[in-house]
Amino acid sequence: MTDFDNPNVEVPPKSLIKIILRWLAVIPVGIIGLFLGMIVVNIFALFGAWYTGDNLESSGYYKIMYNAISPFIGGVLAVYWSAKVAPTHKKIVATVMAAIILIIDVISTMYSISAKENSLFWVIITGLAIAIGAGYMMYYVYENEDDFKFLND
Repeated sequence: MTDFDNPNVEVPPKSLIKIILRWLAVIPVGIIGLFLGMIVVNIFALFGAWYTGDNLESSGYYKIMYNAISPFIGGVLAVYWSAKVAPTHKKIVATVMAAIILIIDVISTMYSISAKENSLFWVIITGLAIAIGAGYMMYYVYENEDDFKFLND
């Protein structure tokens, strides 16, 4: 239990500022984690396709990395980093961040389906992958909340 959780303990001003800044950073850090995870996996996918000499349009390896693995890792990292940064209430933060990711995922999937720019199969795979990634990490936080207290010392 931190000083912030106990109403009988006076929190020093430096700690209070640190706690407020961490709460303000929760959602931006999660979104940065989402995009950073997807970018890193896509770079690996590009190098893999380049190394094998595959055409990106027809490469099954690249399509799986780009449409399934990349969104899954993005969803995992968004919830993970948000829960790591939050000073308290890790489970609630993981749930809220997973819900935000799911809302954004549903909206983007509906837009992609209506725009008809991509294959319906890959649009659905991408939507499922990001939802499964965020849901997996939310479950992980619920099961292992003690692992997320490293910044609270």
